Amino acid sequence: MAAKEEDKKNKRQDVLDRLERMGVPIPKDSKLRNWRPSGLDFARDTSVTGSKPGRTPGASRYQGQPSSGPENRGANMSKSTSTPPRETKTAILRKLLSRKAGADLDALQSATGWQPHSVRAAMSGLRKAGYTIDRADPAKTSSGAVYRITSGPESAT
Repeated sequence: MAAKEEDKKNKRQDVLDRLERMGVPIPKDSKLRNWRPSGLDFARDTSVTGSKPGRTPGASRYQGQPSSGPENRGANMSKSTSTPPRETKTAILRKLLSRKAGADLDALQSATGWQPHSVRAAMSGLRKAGYTIDRADPAKTSSGAVYRITSGPESAT
């Protein structure tokens, strides 16, 4: 415990010595616990702020490197060929519904991994996007209804 108190006294004395070298009047009768020097510009004084020697205050540490402006943006990035974006589940749904035979709910579920209500909601979104989706009754009694895109948004009015 005594070592910590001694360290505090040494640090306090070090600060007082620095302030005295700067010409700051220090009250001798005060215990200096709440005393703060006034009118000091600590940003300009390197002895108090402890800035690194040899560095100009305010100088960039990135001197000599290209700026990050729009002309240099991406200059260090590799020029590799990018992979095509993965096919979205909505695109898979659109592709299955665009087939001549169409697709039933089970096929759309297994292709997307969605539950039936999610497949129906996606078809509703396609309708809002301008696709016309027809529902045909099943040809077989064991399968469900067959859905098919009959026209796209470019031909929808």
